[in-house]
Amino acid sequence: MKIRTSRTALWMATLLFSSTTLAYGRGHEKMTLGQVTALIAEASTADEPSELQDGKSGDTNFPFTGNMKAIATVGEVDKMTGKALTGYPDGQAAWLKDDDTVRVAYQSESYATMGKQTYGWQMKSGVTFTGSHIHWIDYNRNQFANFLNNINTTSTMVEGSGHLFYNIYNQFGEAVQPKAQGGTWGNQTLPNGTVVDFNDDHKLTEGDFFFESFCGAFYEPAHKYGKGIGLEDDVCITAEE
Repeated sequence: MKIRTSRTALWMATLLFSSTTLAYGRGHEKMTLGQVTALIAEASTADEPSELQDGKSGDTNFPFTGNMKAIATVGEVDKMTGKALTGYPDGQAAWLKDDDTVRVAYQSESYATMGKQTYGWQMKSGVTFTGSHIHWIDYNRNQFANFLNNINTTSTMVEGSGHLFYNIYNQFGEAVQPKAQGGTWGNQTLPNGTVVDFNDDHKLTEGDFFFESFCGAFYEPAHKYGKGIGLEDDVCITAEE
């Protein structure tokens, strides 16, 4: 059966993907996916003592939003893999992975050695990329649909997480290989295939190459305009800034 795009893709109208540097509990232990409930979004400047508590939401007296809950927070880790959500959430999409699962994907803006590097995202070829990542998180569909009608945290409905792809090709149409094996990638490669290294102050330590600042994104479902009309497969379109 063909799974089509779900109306759940409109979740951002009422839910919030929280962004913060790291997700730690009061004892500074790492928080797993969905444990953090504090919101980054604020209705106004936090100026009351109750709005200035570490690890808590600020001013949440939103004039036009009756309810808002975080579905994930950057820095939280997958309890099975130990991998963290990274970067600043930007382009996002949601669709049905199957009849029982909502998959939410987001791309993280990150800037390699302009700041702290993210951990290396390894592809099937063995090449690793630091910088921006594109993460997915799977949620139980029934629990997701009722999320705003209860006080449960997202952790009760998270089913797993990962990266959106593990194969990548460069501008020459080649599957990108590890740098030590002669691999090349766009933002460090001249038209003749020569790789230009960064200076000593900006050399990568967490990957062979890096993705520079994934920004906006667009999710195009297969046959969007009718049977046999449109793209043949579901496609998530994005670009580096």
